[in-house]
Amino acid sequence: MSVLAYTQETSGRLQGRVTDSAGSPLGGVTVVAIHRPTNTRYTTQTVSDGHYLLAGLRIGGPYSITVTAAGMQTIHVDDIEATLGLPTVLPLRMAPEVQQLEAVEVRTISRRSPGSAGRSARDASEGTSCSTSSAFPE
Repeated sequence: MSVLAYTQETSGRLQGRVTDSAGSPLGGVTVVAIHRPTNTRYTTQTVSDGHYLLAGLRIGGPYSITVTAAGMQTIHVDDIEATLGLPTVLPLRMAPEVQQLEAVEVRTISRRSPGSAGRSARDASEGTSCSTSSAFPE
């Protein structure tokens, strides 16, 4: 006697691939989908080939999608719908984050030890101490 079991699908899926601006896959990217009517949060990360899958989503929407990765600009996509039976496919392309670097000031202070007068520069260097200081604007 054989028994067949059937299940009814009751949730949606969001899937896709995250790439950089050159089309190369990005692994380790965080993808968050928020079902706006209920504020339910679904989170995953891309695998090494850039693919991601968010399963078990409530049918309908709208969903707000946020995609983040170190060194890349954050992506926000709104009004995404999850459908029953077929995955919602959302490919994403991330651009590098443009960062303004702050100036760094390095100062060197040289001090002579007592009794170094009259010695050569090489001999005097043995009694010299140096310190550095970094200043970051606030």
